[in-house]
Amino acid sequence: MAQTKKRRSKEDLLQCGLGIVSRLGPDKLTIEALCRELAVTKGSFYHHFENREAYVRELLDFWFETYGRRLVDQSVQEETAHGRLWRTVSVAMRQPYALDVAIRAWGARDPAVGEYVRRMDAMRLDNLIQAMRPFAASDEAAGKMARACYAAHLGSKVIRPAFDEALYLELVETMCDALGLPRFMDSVADGKIE
Repeated sequence: MAQTKKRRSKEDLLQCGLGIVSRLGPDKLTIEALCRELAVTKGSFYHHFENREAYVRELLDFWFETYGRRLVDQSVQEETAHGRLWRTVSVAMRQPYALDVAIRAWGARDPAVGEYVRRMDAMRLDNLIQAMRPFAASDEAAGKMARACYAAHLGSKVIRPAFDEALYLELVETMCDALGLPRFMDSVADGKIE
């Protein structure tokens, strides 16, 4: 009896594409590579996407929504200022660093991809500014604090060896001390935030 191939969804193809970009870089993101990795035919690809260019646009939209907007939405749902800031930090800590680095490198070469990176940074930074406003003396101070923290966060993604969770939390605590923000680890230990 012939074995039938599993039908793959549009999201399967997008998730696979992000994996390829993350592991191998955008130059290895081909229709053939996607189909080979998912064990599907090119017809399956063309069932969901008109061509590679349309796929790349949807892939970048998917990245923006999945690793940007959805995560920002999670932090906004927090009821307290401290909880929102902690949620923003904890979500950022769990971002797949290799994917972010790969897309940033791609964006440095491709202006269309660079525009997605610019939009992502603007959205993340705005969220961080909003989260820091209750702890800052002014809107301008919140912006400066947010930019410093975001720059430290991005820097932690490219340092090798990569930051593990403990080292990332140490960076967060150092930034909190330097900027006069509440120390998260103390609040987690006291049960004030989860």
